Amino acid sequence: MELISKILIPGKFVGVLTLVCNSEIINICRALMNIILYCHLKIPLPLMVAFMFFSKMGASLSSEPQSSDDLNSASISVDQNKRWENCGLQEDAPLTWKAVSGRIAEENAVEFVFNSDLGVCGMKYLQLPHVKGTDGYSFWLKGDKSLASVQIRLSQRDWSAWDSPIFAVDWKGWKKIVVTRNECNFHDWGKAGADWDKISIFAFRVSGSSCSVAISGIEFHVETKSKKLESVLAPPMTISVDLSKTLPPIPDNLKGIDFALVNWGASQTSENFYRQIQELLKKSGAKIVRFWPFCPALGLSPRKGVYDFAKFDRQMDMIKSVGAKSLMTCCFTPEWLSIDGSKEGIPKNWDDYESLISALVTHCKEKGYVVEYWEVWNEPDLSGGAFLKGGFEELASIYRHFASAIRSVEPDARVGGGGFSSPSPAWTRKLVEFCVKENLPSDFLSWHVYDLSPDGLSASISAARKILSDYPSMKNTRLVIDEWNSAGGPQNQYDSEFAAAFQVAALDRMLRAGLDCSVFFAFNDSAYHYKIRPPVHGEFGGSWGLITEKNNPKASYNSFKMFSELDGERCEISGADSETGAIAVKKDGQISILLYRFRTEADAADREVKIELKGAVPETFSKFEIELVDKSHSNRLRNPESGEIEKILTLFKVEATKIPSLMLAPLAVARIRISQ
Repeated sequence: MELISKILIPGKFVGVLTLVCNSEIINICRALMNIILYCHLKIPLPLMVAFMFFSKMGASLSSEPQSSDDLNSASISVDQNKRWENCGLQEDAPLTWKAVSGRIAEENAVEFVFNSDLGVCGMKYLQLPHVKGTDGYSFWLKGDKSLASVQIRLSQRDWSAWDSPIFAVDWKGWKKIVVTRNECNFHDWGKAGADWDKISIFAFRVSGSSCSVAISGIEFHVETKSKKLESVLAPPMTISVDLSKTLPPIPDNLKGIDFALVNWGASQTSENFYRQIQELLKKSGAKIVRFWPFCPALGLSPRKGVYDFAKFDRQMDMIKSVGAKSLMTCCFTPEWLSIDGSKEGIPKNWDDYESLISALVTHCKEKGYVVEYWEVWNEPDLSGGAFLKGGFEELASIYRHFASAIRSVEPDARVGGGGFSSPSPAWTRKLVEFCVKENLPSDFLSWHVYDLSPDGLSASISAARKILSDYPSMKNTRLVIDEWNSAGGPQNQYDSEFAAAFQVAALDRMLRAGLDCSVFFAFNDSAYHYKIRPPVHGEFGGSWGLITEKNNPKASYNSFKMFSELDGERCEISGADSETGAIAVKKDGQISILLYRFRTEADAADREVKIELKGAVPETFSKFEIELVDKSHSNRLRNPESGEIEKILTLFKVEATKIPSLMLAPLAVARIRISQ
C-alpha cells in the first residue's frame, strides 16, 4: 500500500512525503503490538482476538486522509453524502454533484462539477447539525488544478451569512482547508446580528474556471486555530516583458465606471459635491461613464411632453468636461407613462415612449454629449420585478420600440442590451434570437458579473462568445460587461486592498479575453447604501464605490487610476501565473508595468517578483520608480493619511540587468515606471 501525504501552502509546494508500506509488514507489526499488550496488561485471549479483528477492520475502512490533530480535538462531523440542495438562484444550473465511492481516499466524498458556460457562479448547500460551541471548521478538498475559486458560505437561520476566504484551486489531489470564525466575513442580511451558534446551512460556492472538485470530511471544531498551518513564503517568480513584441493599446472603453449612485443622489447633491466629483472623475482617468437618464432623482420627464434636463445636463456636462464618453442605460419608465405607475412597469403607450427616447437622443446630439452605447434596460432578468415587472416578452416589446426611436434620430447609434444580472444563457440566447428573427439592431450584448474570482469575468466572455457563434449575423456584436465587482471577500472588501487587487486582476483578464467595454461598479458610495450597510470603520461602509461618501479615494480608486493611465503599445508578458500577473506598455521612451497579486487565503505570505526586460533593451535607464497599493500603502482604510498613490522607491541610472525585485503582499498592486 502506498500512502502519499502532500503538504500544500498557498503559492508554494513545500514538500512530498512518500511512505511505502507493505501491508503484510503492517499486519505483522500490529500483531506484535497486540501480543505485547496481551502480555503486559493480561487481557483475556478471546477479547484480545476480537480487538485485533476490529482494529484491522477499522484500519481498512479508513476513508479520509488523516492527521494527528484530527484525532485529538473536540469536533462535530457533517454527513456530506446526504442530499445537497439547490438554493433557488441562477447559481443552481452550473453546478452538479454526486457521491463518490470505490477508492479508499474518496469514500464518502462528494464530487462537484462546475460548468462556467452555464453561469459564472455555482452553489449547493447542506443542512447542518447543531454547531454550538465551535469556533471554526475544516474539510478536505480534492483539487484538479483548474484555478477555479471556492468559497464556503455558512448561513444562520435568519439567512445572515459567514463567508470564508476564497481558495484558488491551484493544486491537484487532496488538501485540508481550515477556517476559523475570525477569518470569515459576516453579512448581517437578517438584521439579527452575528450568532455563530445559530449556523444551520453549509453552502459550497465555486466560480471562475470549469472544474471537477471533491469535498470530504467536513467537521466543526473547538479551538480551530490550533489546526492552522504556518504560512511560508510563496515561490519567487520572474515576469518577463518583451519590448520587441508589441500588442494593440488598451482600449479606452475598458476604463469605465458606473455613475448610478451619482445619478440617484441628484436631488440631494450640492455644487461643492459636483466640484469634488468632477475633479476625482478627471484624475481617475475614466474614459466611459455609465449613466441612468431615467433615474427618478434626475426628474427628466415629470409629465407627458414635458422635459426637464437641468439635473441631467449638470451631470452630463461633468462627464463631457473630462473628455469621457457615456453608456446610456435607459432603464425605468416615468410614472406618467408606466402601465401601473411604477418605474419598473412597462410603458402603456408605445408612441409616447418612442417620443420620450427620441427627445433624449436629440438633446444629447444638440449638447454634444458623446454616447458610445444606448442600452435597453438594466437587469430585466431579476425575479420579483426588481427593475422590470414581467418577463422576456415585456423586454422584447421595449427593445423593439427603443431601437426604432434611437435609429430614427441617430442612424449609426450603437443599440443593444439587455444589461442582464449575469451572463444568463437563457436570457442571452432569447435576446439574440429575437434580434435575429426581427432584424433588429444588436450592436452589443451586455451583462453584469459579481464574482468570487477574476476568472469569472473571462469565463463569462467565453460563454457569451459561444452563444453568438451560433448566429453568423451576430459575429460583429460587441461584448460589454457594464457592471462588475467582486462578490465574497473579507470585511470591508470594497474599501481595502482586496478590491484593488481583484480589480486589476479582473481588468487584465478582460483585456486578454478581448472584451469591448468594461464598466466598474461603482464610482462612489452613497448615503442610501450607508443606511443599508452602516460604516464599519469611520467613513468606510463596505460599499462598492471607488470613493467614499465623503469623496475620499479608496485603495481601488488608486489602482483604477494606475490602470487608466496605462497608455501606448502593450508589450508581451510571460511568466505570469494564476495569482500574479502584469500589464506593460511603452510610449515615448517610458515603460510602465502594472503588477498585481490576488491571493486571498488568510495565511498567504509575501512573494518576491523579479522583472526581466527582453528585446531592444538599453544598457541603463535614467530613472526607476515603484508605486504601491497594498495593506500598508495608498490605502485610506488602513491609514487615513495615505489616500494618494504612494511612491516607495526612486532610483537613478539603473542598469537593465540590475532592476530591483519587489516583495508583493498577497493582495497588492504595484506600478513600475522606467525612463530611458
